[in-house]
Amino acid sequence: MKVRLRPTIVALVAATALAASGCGEDLGGAPNVKGLTLDIAQQQLKKAGFGVSAKDDSIFGIVIPAHFTVCAQHTPTGKLVPLDVSKQC
Repeated sequence: MKVRLRPTIVALVAATALAASGCGEDLGGAPNVKGLTLDIAQQQLKKAGFGVSAKDDSIFGIVIPAHFTVCAQHTPTGKLVPLDVSKQC
């Protein structure tokens, strides 16, 4: 007995899995740090062998990393992980 899955069911399952993963981008082997404070995110990425490139929305830049939250994590460029951080995500 062959089981055929309808394309809509397959698409729904794939979309659900992607939403559940919490990130639509390829993390390239880097740990998912979205939602963590920047200082903790930097520690976890460093432990995994990655560096961080943080883009913030503040006027004075990142003075105290613990006051910033990772709002978005992008696909690494080599061993550098681009992060969007903010005091309010």
